[in-house]
Amino acid sequence: MSNRGAVAGNINTIVFRKAAEASIGGKFLSLFPGLGYAAGYKVAQRVYKFGGQPYFRDMIDKNTGDSFRSTFGKKWGGLMMHATAGS
Repeated sequence: MSNRGAVAGNINTIVFRKAAEASIGGKFLSLFPGLGYAAGYKVAQRVYKFGGQPYFRDMIDKNTGDSFRSTFGKKWGGLMMHATAGS
């Protein structure tokens, strides 16, 4: 039975490396090292999409909206302003 425990310990060390002695939660998070960055990026993306993009779209419309509409037409000018604000 001691050989079986040694094998399990080796597998634990191979899979979790530095987090082999960590709690279950620590082991889980060690499998996904970019999870914190990805969550932060997604939050920032949503904040811009729902908070910043409409603001920039209105600013573009106020300052250069006529230029967009005269260049692309009424329908496509509005779409291009949305695309510009989104980029």
